[in-house]
Amino acid sequence: MITVEANAFVSFKYELYDEEGEHIDGTSLSGDTLDYVHGYGQVVFGLERQVGGLAVGEHKTVWVSAEEGFGDHDEEGVFEVDREELPGIGPDSVGEVYELEGPDGEMSELLVVEVRADSVLVDANHPLAGRKLRYEIEVAAIREATDKEREDAAFSLQSALDEVHGTGVQGGVVTDLTKRS
Repeated sequence: MITVEANAFVSFKYELYDEEGEHIDGTSLSGDTLDYVHGYGQVVFGLERQVGGLAVGEHKTVWVSAEEGFGDHDEEGVFEVDREELPGIGPDSVGEVYELEGPDGEMSELLVVEVRADSVLVDANHPLAGRKLRYEIEVAAIREATDKEREDAAFSLQSALDEVHGTGVQGGVVTDLTKRS
């Protein structure tokens, strides 16, 4: 029997809930699967770690802590930006998410928390940061990943590591801001 292990191309169906049971995301409405190469950090660490060893057709409830999911909510990720640096943002922009391009071309998402007279309070934390999550998963398919899939996964992992160790949003000047649709 084939099971989920390093370098396996895995497809699974999932539903994601927060700790209180509120549905956040999932594949049931679309009928799609989430596909990834196991062992390359393409899904949150806590989920990937707990999927290892499962076989096709197996169902599992996976609890993921904030630390193993989208990280703790970092208060330094909530900061003010001069309003003139964010043209087009008005009082009705609260709650909207914008993509920000920094000076080195790195992309980040910012949630508009508050629009003030001379500044905008934004939150650069992932929307699920600080939250314990529950995944209901069912493994739909497992096969050996192709060389190309492994290379792409390794490239994505390296890019993510480079971004984590990069300059960050707060240290740069806004060069482009686009409302996420």
